[in-house]
Amino acid sequence: IGGFDLKIYELDDLHELVLKTKTVDFFISGNGEISSYDLILALDNKKKIGEVPGLVYLKNDEIKVNEQAKSVLLKPDFNGLPLRKYRWVIGKEFKHRLIKGKEDSFLILPFRFIDGCPYHCIYCGSSIKNRLNFLTPQNAVMYLKELSKEYNTPYFYFIHDLINISKSYVSKFCDEIIKNELKIYWTDMATIRNMDKEILNKMRKAGCISLWFGVESGSQRLLNYIEKGITKKQISEVLRWSHESGIWTCVEIIPGLPTETEYDIAQTISFLKENSRFIDIINFSPFRLGKSKIFYYLEKYGLKILYSNNEMGLEDAYYAFDEINGLKWADKKKQIYYSNKKIRFSSPIKSEVLCFDFSPLIFMLYSNFEDKETIRRVYKEINRKLYFYLLYKPKILFKYVKDIKTLNEVKSLAKSLIKEYSTASIVPK
Repeated sequence: IGGFDLKIYELDDLHELVLKTKTVDFFISGNGEISSYDLILALDNKKKIGEVPGLVYLKNDEIKVNEQAKSVLLKPDFNGLPLRKYRWVIGKEFKHRLIKGKEDSFLILPFRFIDGCPYHCIYCGSSIKNRLNFLTPQNAVMYLKELSKEYNTPYFYFIHDLINISKSYVSKFCDEIIKNELKIYWTDMATIRNMDKEILNKMRKAGCISLWFGVESGSQRLLNYIEKGITKKQISEVLRWSHESGIWTCVEIIPGLPTETEYDIAQTISFLKENSRFIDIINFSPFRLGKSKIFYYLEKYGLKILYSNNEMGLEDAYYAFDEINGLKWADKKKQIYYSNKKIRFSSPIKSEVLCFDFSPLIFMLYSNFEDKETIRRVYKEINRKLYFYLLYKPKILFKYVKDIKTLNEVKSLAKSLIKEYSTASIVPK
């Protein structure tokens, strides 16, 4: 079994139990490429178990933990895998009169050529990993070129903490794509740091269609508290440049950060309203305390741990906490919920997608149109059509009301849709 990192999660009673009862023979901690290969060699008596990096195992009734392996960034091999699961099939609800593309599905391949993050935002698990590994821009683009040809697709979903680990790196990466005349479409995460107008224009020219920016808050006090290393002015400039370059600009917000006040909430709402014309999607992720920099320096950041959710029999390994000079956990839980609800419903940009990842739709639109204003208009029209289908499916409607919209918003939308499509054949009798 893999999937956990001892730099973030300590061994707990579960690991000890499954090892000692021999329910599980081995855990692999951290990156598994080298560990998995070496474990196969060890099981074939070509290597010693004690030499397998990252291995957690039982020896003489004692749990042994080997030093972790370094990450290895490889060209992925999808041969033999069910590629239909990587393919987005365009349903009739996504059709549009302006879309002339002949493709009825899109094969979108995941690819990783950067591991880690050079920054240490206090709420992020990457803040304590202290590792950064990456392919050279030349090798990354060489692999992309080969993958595009082998699997006959120009669509890639990069899975990094951020693409712009430095301004020089992302610039050279884009230069390589342009030099090789590689016609691809890609999306990734990004930081506000290391960004300027020139870089964003180059990224768009090199095939970048959308970026997720970790903004987290519109309060400068909270940005300083979480050691984001950016200012509100920088955020506004980068969001504007990203939009003007033609990139689909997405923003992450964390409601309920520790020490957040009503004034901070108002600042975030105001910031989103002021910059709404540059933002295409907002994702709201209410704060949860996990193993991160803030966890290991609790007093410095004004917190006190009470218990983990694991101790309460809950699924997620997150922690309840008191603010030392602020709210107790019972009130903090309510405050996080309140902040999420207030910021989300006060935002001028609503969650536009209900039951699917919007990325495939963006790939489709950018493969058909160059002009972002046209893409925005068609995206909005397709979503209104999508809403029309979904509003008559009770299970999805319930999720829509509960998680995304207020009931009044749903009623208003339903009325406008029924009026708009009153002459259409798809309207239920």
